[in-house]
Amino acid sequence: MVRPVDHGERRGPASGVLQEAFQITGRGCVGVFAELEGIVRVGDTARFPDGELKVTGIEIIRYTDPTKRPEGEIGVLLEGAEKEALLAFKGKRIVFEAGED
Repeated sequence: MVRPVDHGERRGPASGVLQEAFQITGRGCVGVFAELEGIVRVGDTARFPDGELKVTGIEIIRYTDPTKRPEGEIGVLLEGAEKEALLAFKGKRIVFEAGED
């Protein structure tokens, strides 16, 4: 069943399970999230157990082998994030709270 999405309405926080992290030269660190619930937007705040990071971009993840692409996976560019620090939370569900509009 297809349900229309109202992009102007936010129904509480979003969340996703951190799968991987990688650096984009000149842009910053991207956390790859799966098992998404809700909508993650630029300006949201990612709440980690040891702090919070601002979402500064949403990245498209492309795989060279399309059979290995998990469904519903996105990349989230996180301001000030370090790859090794993000990977400490691999497999954990991270909450994204709505940013200021």
